[in-house]
Amino acid sequence: MRLASIFIMAVEAAVSPSPAVVQPQASTAKVTAVEARAIVEKALPFLREEADAWIEDRGCVSCHQVPFGIWTHVEARRKGFQVDDAKLDEWEQWSTDWRHWMQPDAETTEEKAVEGSVDTIAQLILALGDLSTAEATKPWVGEFQKDLIGLQEKEGGWRACGQLPLGRRPARETQEVSTMWVRQALFGHIDSQSVEKAGAASELWLAGSQPGQSTE
Repeated sequence: MRLASIFIMAVEAAVSPSPAVVQPQASTAKVTAVEARAIVEKALPFLREEADAWIEDRGCVSCHQVPFGIWTHVEARRKGFQVDDAKLDEWEQWSTDWRHWMQPDAETTEEKAVEGSVDTIAQLILALGDLSTAEATKPWVGEFQKDLIGLQEKEGGWRACGQLPLGRRPARETQEVSTMWVRQALFGHIDSQSVEKAGAASELWLAGSQPGQSTE
């Protein structure tokens, strides 16, 4: 996740209209858009290789490994970088199949896989780009969004899934992070009464948040 975040910042820097982009406070070094573009072009093959290796070795999407690998390539393509469209289509087909959301040897059903994959579903929606355009026509997008709405907890948040609850941070904070990811995946992309209701309930629940104790 950290590498993907750094990569996306580099993509933004590479297309910056300014010749010199963001200067970190801890350093006096400046990175030009040309240098940032070179970084992105060098990183793309590495990220593709790592995503393919995870899929081959682990056989599961994970809540952030594959989605963030996809996200880096989608964002790079949006900014004009050359990416392998066929590979992106392959990743999309594989990662949106619920059978790949659990460990390969896990016996499960679609219902159980969905219930245990809140974060995976949200991040797949986010990874695959601007849903106000072509992605909105893909059947799985609407189905995933309906799944997320159906998985909202009574108090308004969304339950963190997978390995996230095992992290060394307060349970409430982990759930807040998952809830904010889901809100990003839902709101602003589809307009319906059910989304508005879910948004109001989650906003009320998040109003009780305390300052974070971790880097989440």
